[in-house]
Amino acid sequence: MRRTTGTGHVGNMFSAGNPGLGILPTALDPDWLNSVQEEIVTVITDEDGGDEALNPADSGQLLAAIVAMMDRRDAANAAHITQIGETKEFLVEDGWDTEFYAEAIGQTVNRADYPALWALVAASSNLATSGGDKTTHRTKWGPGNGTTTFEFPDMRAVFRRVRKGALSSVAPADGAFKANQNAEHDHNVGAFAGINAGSGYSGEPFEASGLNSNGKTSEEGGDEACPDHTTVYYVIRVK
Repeated sequence: MRRTTGTGHVGNMFSAGNPGLGILPTALDPDWLNSVQEEIVTVITDEDGGDEALNPADSGQLLAAIVAMMDRRDAANAAHITQIGETKEFLVEDGWDTEFYAEAIGQTVNRADYPALWALVAASSNLATSGGDKTTHRTKWGPGNGTTTFEFPDMRAVFRRVRKGALSSVAPADGAFKANQNAEHDHNVGAFAGINAGSGYSGEPFEASGLNSNGKTSEEGGDEACPDHTTVYYVIRVK
């Protein structure tokens, strides 16, 4: 698109001239008219516009194309009412729009592909300071190669924990990884039969002059400590 350069233009604007003073109006500029025509045609026919063939009998094609573009924009916004960097959970694999979301599985991406997301990550406290820090805390964002790439958090097989207020002291730092553990506890041991040692019996389960090696209670449970849970897919808004 450009402004007119036709003879008699005033600052590239059309002028009615002044016939009384012999000043002619701005001449119609064929190049400008063709430029305007092609701009309108593109809105009507382009797949990102109205995606319709020109119809000489239809004087409402430009309006219809503009309405169609607005409807598509509104539909896209309605499907993605989230902020860049925000996470969503899906119960169906590949059920998200890959134009707007990516899985949080520790992958490396180009900073140039997600400039708004990288700007957010670079300014956050959840960015690992080095590759080693990222290895230790895989749930953080990673610095990548330090110049052109960065890494996503790896949220596979971990629970999220709200960090806010007085309970922050028991939660890991923002984005940091904390391995599973049980709270400190003990176990009750059932009553033992004592040895009849007369009036001097101490009340201990057994009396002996020495101790054998330490023992332990019998084992039970699985390979991790966890609450009831199910599997979800974590995805992050990237655009």
